[in-house]
Amino acid sequence: DGERHAMGELLGQLSERSFGVARLLISVLVQYLSANDAGPGFYDLATRKRLLRPRPSQDEKLVFWVQHVKAVCAYPW
Repeated sequence: DGERHAMGELLGQLSERSFGVARLLISVLVQYLSANDAGPGFYDLATRKRLLRPRPSQDEKLVFWVQHVKAVCAYPW
């Protein structure tokens, strides 16, 4: 649990930096354990940054995730 929390903290810090530069959350590139998707922390941060509305449906999350992956990959880091 401690390692999982530490990883979440690190991903949050990286996303805060990338958001400051490009309004993108770079942690979108990290898949949640045993899933083809981002984890709940990613969606919570996206909601706090007002990139995603509060309490989105699963379909809204999927569409947002796909669009965000494309945007992060296309950005000239």
